[in-house]
Amino acid sequence: MNKIIMLISFLLVTGCSVTNKSMLGSSVSIETQTKIQGNVDVGEKISGSVKATYLLGLIQLSGPKSYIEQPHGFINPFAFTQKNICRLKDAAYYNAIQNSDAEIIVNPQYTVRTHSAFGFSNHEVEVTGYKGVFTDFENISID
Repeated sequence: MNKIIMLISFLLVTGCSVTNKSMLGSSVSIETQTKIQGNVDVGEKISGSVKATYLLGLIQLSGPKSYIEQPHGFINPFAFTQKNICRLKDAAYYNAIQNSDAEIIVNPQYTVRTHSAFGFSNHEVEVTGYKGVFTDFENISID
C-alpha cells in the first residue's frame, strides 16, 4: 500500500514540460519569372452536380469525398454553411471535370439549392460551363 501511495505521489509531483526555442532570423525571398502563353480550346457545354446532408451544419452525413481546390476569397471560419457550400462547389467542379475530360471550365456558373429543417440541412450544387482544354504552350522572352 505504501508503494502505491509513493507511486501516485511521484506521478502527481512530476508533470509535463514545455520547451520554447526562439531565434532571430530574417526572411528569405527567392523570385523567378517566366512567361508562358497558351490557348484554351473551348468545347461543348458541360455540367456537374453534387448533393450533401449536414447535421447542425458541422457533420457531413452524406456527400462527395473528392474536390478540386479553388480560391473562394475570404471565408469566415465560423460560417459553417459558407464553408460547406464552397466545398460542395469544389466537388461539383471536380465532378464536371472528371465526366468530360476537361482541364478547366470556361465561364462556370453555380446553382445552389439549400433546404434546412430540425438541425439537418440538404445542399445541392450544380455547375455548368464550357469544356476547356489548354493547347499550344510557348515560352515568351522576358524583357
